[in-house]
Amino acid sequence: LGIQAWGVFQSFLHLILGWPAYLLIGATGGTDRGMTNHYWPNPLTTPKQPKKELFPGNWKEKVFKSDVGVAAVAAAAISWAAC
Repeated sequence: LGIQAWGVFQSFLHLILGWPAYLLIGATGGTDRGMTNHYWPNPLTTPKQPKKELFPGNWKEKVFKSDVGVAAVAAAAISWAAC
């Protein structure tokens, strides 16, 4: 595999597989905070250190507000692409 092919392969792994996995299931987050995604602020698994959760206190509400923004931008992009 040449250096350019390797770079394309690594870009694919990081951007197409890794980043969505990180956002959706916290694939690289570790067990201390539990499996947490960036759209649902409550841990999907029981964290080893519950006092160090990824989104403490009123941040949970901010995550849900951010979800509305992400959905609005996604809907606008889909609408624009459909034109």
